Amino acid sequence: MKLIHLLLIISVAFTAFSGCVSARGGKGVYDNQTETLSYLGEQLTPIAQQRNNAIKGTQYIDRESYRLQVDGLVENPRNFTYEEITGLPQTSKIIDLNCVEGWGFTAKWTGVKIAEIFEETGAMENATTIIFYSADG
Repeated sequence: MKLIHLLLIISVAFTAFSGCVSARGGKGVYDNQTETLSYLGEQLTPIAQQRNNAIKGTQYIDRESYRLQVDGLVENPRNFTYEEITGLPQTSKIIDLNCVEGWGFTAKWTGVKIAEIFEETGAMENATTIIFYSADG
């Protein structure tokens, strides 16, 4: 077999199989999801390039025991389950996160607007302050 034919066969085989192998062992970003690098025409910062200065690193919660407690100046105090929160209307938007340390990134945020929580709990008109507690303090 001529060298040119051998090189042609190797290059065709390489091209055919090059899309079949993942550099990450076949796992997507966050288990079975795919990383999106653009949204509504905006370029998003790849997750690998985003900084995380969380007090205790990325928090992973137990969806079964998670509760979002809303009380105080509301007509209907509630403890929402994770399923109840994710069942509320979702919204997505592009956000720029900029740290005072000089770094920042652009990401797609998807979640529930706080207005949806207020609607569910009946926030009173004289309520002026919201206090949040997070899983990592």
